[in-house]
Amino acid sequence: MKRTGIFYVVATPIGNLADITLRAERALKEVSLIACEDTRVTQKLLNHLGLSTPLLRADETAIPQAVERVLAELSAGRDVALVSDAGTPGLSDPGARLISPVVGAGFEVIPVPGASALSSALSVCHFPTLPLLFLGFLPKKKGERDRMWAEAGEISVALGFFLPARDLPKMLPELAESLGVGRQALIAREMSKVHEEYLRGTLAELAERAGGREFKGEATMIVAAPLGGGKGELPSVKELQKSLREMLAGGLTKKEAYLALAKRFGVAKREVYNLLEVR
Repeated sequence: MKRTGIFYVVATPIGNLADITLRAERALKEVSLIACEDTRVTQKLLNHLGLSTPLLRADETAIPQAVERVLAELSAGRDVALVSDAGTPGLSDPGARLISPVVGAGFEVIPVPGASALSSALSVCHFPTLPLLFLGFLPKKKGERDRMWAEAGEISVALGFFLPARDLPKMLPELAESLGVGRQALIAREMSKVHEEYLRGTLAELAERAGGREFKGEATMIVAAPLGGGKGELPSVKELQKSLREMLAGGLTKKEAYLALAKRFGVAKREVYNLLEVR
């Protein structure tokens, strides 16, 4: 019986090339073809490993041709690997669109685990992260992001997403306004690279710290679920009053503070108002 090829989904380093796994190196050496997001980026990795495996461009514009070539290789009994520019393929990279047609054609698809910006950031979070809703790269248009935040705000989960670090100064105030100033967050920037940085705090605190700064590279953000679990579990009036005083001292108006408290505890703003004003 003729052997068909195997499609390996191979995780590559997110920055430090020393993070490549022995199994990933072997897979990239033994396959007949590597489908990649940017051949120039992947070639640097192959040069580091001393490999000369042929590369196939599989970015957004080349997916149809890439699918045809990959299926032909697999049909001929040759193994193929899929990599992204950094991290684990299938998480917000165009090459993920190769996986479905390969599975649909009946070929075996096997992951070769390794580095992932998402799991790396989650591993150093200082707050609970499950359940988690992964949003990928944020939309560029504010209207699309507003709809995303509105939908994400309906469920009480932690949020994970990617964004260019240069967007942090303008994005953090938006996040604080949309998700709640008191929600805890982690910014993991340039992980495993020379300028690796981790910023922790509430969205309001992070927005203030990022103001006026210039950031480079890529960032992964994890935002904690609303306190109270989004189930309408308000604390005592005394605790609410204390939180309100702190927010007012921090420069928020009473209206802004009520909205922030509502988002923090997952309740309607009128519930906060009724507790603090209509008593």
